[in-house]
Amino acid sequence: MHRSRLDHGSNQNEWKDASKDGASVGIHAARLAASSVIDDCALTSLNNWGTMVGLFSSIRQYLKDSAAVSTRTTTPSKPLQSRQATAPKRQPVVHPEFGIRKVQRQGMTVTIETRDFSKSRTVDLRHLPASDFGIQGYSYYVDNKWEQMDDVYRLVREPLNRHDANAIAVFSGPRKIGFVSASKAANYASILDAIVGDSFFVGGVERDRGKMVLQLPQVSALREFAKRH
Repeated sequence: MHRSRLDHGSNQNEWKDASKDGASVGIHAARLAASSVIDDCALTSLNNWGTMVGLFSSIRQYLKDSAAVSTRTTTPSKPLQSRQATAPKRQPVVHPEFGIRKVQRQGMTVTIETRDFSKSRTVDLRHLPASDFGIQGYSYYVDNKWEQMDDVYRLVREPLNRHDANAIAVFSGPRKIGFVSASKAANYASILDAIVGDSFFVGGVERDRGKMVLQLPQVSALREFAKRH
């Protein structure tokens, strides 16, 4: 019986040793399996990372090539401001016959002033009731009044006249021949300024006893006309 117990104890020790060996083997196997899984995951990650790196490299090279092609084929345009700055400015065309000059005629100085009215906005006032008034200062502008007398004259306001801001010049054709008297101009200037126009046609009296006479519209009639225009 004592021997039987010893055998039984020995068996138990062998079983424990076997169990320990089995456990060691299992742990080792588990470690190997885990290591294999980790290696597979690492390899997969490395493969994916390599793919991403290759993709980014391809995109970078494509963008670089596109930029190079664009640089070769595209010519940079000059700024609009610089083109405008270099554009030649158009000079106004001045007719050689128009302007102001002074000449000596019969021992006196005559101012010959001519203007271009081809683009002037001219308003015809000859249909309005009018009265006759002499043209003032014509001796300073006309050397032969008989040549400048006409049945139609042109009135032009001269607000920048240094002698009278109400000045109204009188023209025969393109040539200045005098002014409306200062007393009359004071009544007419503001009314003419209210009418949209650069110059105004009025009637004239030819060869009236050697005087240069124009027909000015009556103030009341001209004022009513200005309200409608």
